[in-house]
Amino acid sequence: MFHYRVVKKQRFIYRKPFYPQKGEPMVLDNLVSVQGALAETVPQLELATMQHARDITKERITNPQIRNQWFWTADGAVYRVVIDNEPVLDLTQGIDNPVLADVAEASRQLLSTNNYVVPAPALARVIDSFGGDRTLEVKLSALGLTRHDDEFSYFDIGTGKREYAKLSPAQRQVAEHVYGQKDDFAPAMALLKDVGHTNSTRVWVLNPDYVREHVPKDGALARASGLGRLGDGSWFDADDRGVGDSYGRVRGVRRVVAAEGGAAAQATPSVVAVPGGEYARMYDTILAKPGDALRDLNAVRADGLGKLLEQYHAQAKK
Repeated sequence: MFHYRVVKKQRFIYRKPFYPQKGEPMVLDNLVSVQGALAETVPQLELATMQHARDITKERITNPQIRNQWFWTADGAVYRVVIDNEPVLDLTQGIDNPVLADVAEASRQLLSTNNYVVPAPALARVIDSFGGDRTLEVKLSALGLTRHDDEFSYFDIGTGKREYAKLSPAQRQVAEHVYGQKDDFAPAMALLKDVGHTNSTRVWVLNPDYVREHVPKDGALARASGLGRLGDGSWFDADDRGVGDSYGRVRGVRRVVAAEGGAAAQATPSVVAVPGGEYARMYDTILAKPGDALRDLNAVRADGLGKLLEQYHAQAKK
């Protein structure tokens, strides 16, 4: 998931309401994890149920099965430049996340240009969400960032009580937005420290200078967001552009569509329910949506699939 950034990371080298106000618990049933590229997985969920980083962190306390999975999260990461040429980060709820609202086009832009240019209506929705306490806006200059390279910066969060007590007000706001608000924050840090055996976690963002250079005039750019494996420190990315990776996951309630005769049917089976290995799931996904698969086919992929079929038939004759 982090193939575009070379850093020393210890990796493998509601129903009421769906989007509550800050601090209000979310209660959802039938959560599933769906694996694949962002544009392929998000449409398989009821969008309003897609889990934020803090939701996943809270569930990890009681659900060991999701502790060491990498997730794209519902958190929106929108970057703007405001008065006095000040770069800001707007962390939105999923319902206001421009990337999720237009995930196919957002993914195309992120993979081809690295940034998703937020359309004017989507940006207006983000700005309108400020008053409803759905979006947290912070100045990047207030986060005490450590520069990684020309594109990325980060700040660390100590997982011990004495360490996270030293966070600045802006850092603490972001930390709670990501890992748990109010009474959920201390248990989240205890999870990282005692179960994840990490003394610190990290929040990745875009560099202020990068934001100044790339944000359109009077506009905004957005990135996808993600939450790392607990065993890798559970780092949070507000800067993800590698949305084509097939091993990321989204978590939420599976979308239901009307089948013939009006009966309810699941849109696409969750990958965890499909027998076989990783490639079996890929084949089943292609066969379940041949029209979508054909749209994304090109000459290189077609040639590769043709050769794969030739090998399959040759083996079948033996």
